[in-house]
Amino acid sequence: PVAVNVSGATDAVQIRMAKIKKAEAIAQARRIAAIEEEERIAEEKRIEEEAEKESKRMAREEREAAALRKREARETAMRLEKERIDKMMTKLLNRERHWNVGLEGGMFVTANQPSNSPNANPEASRNSTSAPLVGVRAGYDDGTNGIKLNYRKEEPGRTATSGDDVSATRFDARYESWFRFEENLFNRPMRYGFFAGYAHYRVPRTPQITQPFDLAKAGLSLEIEIWENWKGGGDFIYGRWIDSNQSFEVNGFMGYEFSRTFDFGLGYRLSIFDSGTGSDGGVGFPYRGITGEAYSGLRYSF
Repeated sequence: PVAVNVSGATDAVQIRMAKIKKAEAIAQARRIAAIEEEERIAEEKRIEEEAEKESKRMAREEREAAALRKREARETAMRLEKERIDKMMTKLLNRERHWNVGLEGGMFVTANQPSNSPNANPEASRNSTSAPLVGVRAGYDDGTNGIKLNYRKEEPGRTATSGDDVSATRFDARYESWFRFEENLFNRPMRYGFFAGYAHYRVPRTPQITQPFDLAKAGLSLEIEIWENWKGGGDFIYGRWIDSNQSFEVNGFMGYEFSRTFDFGLGYRLSIFDSGTGSDGGVGFPYRGITGEAYSGLRYSF
């Protein structure tokens, strides 16, 4: 018979089973720890991603808010500028005081040149004149329609060639229709107008210097608000009559408004007159007369 130590074998099995369970427990704990570490890392990564997303979202919202503030500031500035320009344009176009009268004074110079026509008399056509001028003017301007009347008297002067006294009068009348430049390169209140009118010129003393004439005229006017209370402008004019007399004129001015009633300005007028027949005067015809005027004026509006 073989004696078997059952009790000792059982103890060994139990010890081995205990070691296996311990190893399994350790392995389980390590797996749990690894899973928890992975979950912790994943959670930290998720938190970092969410923080980055939140940071990006906040940065984007800040950029959008900054862009919105910038756009609102730009729109406000544009609105204020538009209101300012509209106010100035309203002042320019919708005048509170429609009627005006004024005085002007200055100097004029006229030079007659021979025409290229074979009928011209060069000796008779070569004359020049300079003298002071005075004038009165009146008008109506409601910003859309206007009427201008201008009477000028060239005070007695002497011609550079003959020494004869010269005195002439001129009357101009015209009707204007004004329009607004909504947008222009200068970004300033500006208006333009078309006009038609009549000019009457007489030389009572020495018609051999330059002939009297009548002209029907049409042209384009421009007017712009340069600075506060400062404005400028000018005219481009063509005139013609049934006797073939014609003229080309360019005028310009700059004025300052002291108040709603008074303004003062400086201006010039340049014109080229071509005599068509010379039948109204003693000048050797045809001839060309070139005239320049420089003047200052004071206007009262009511």
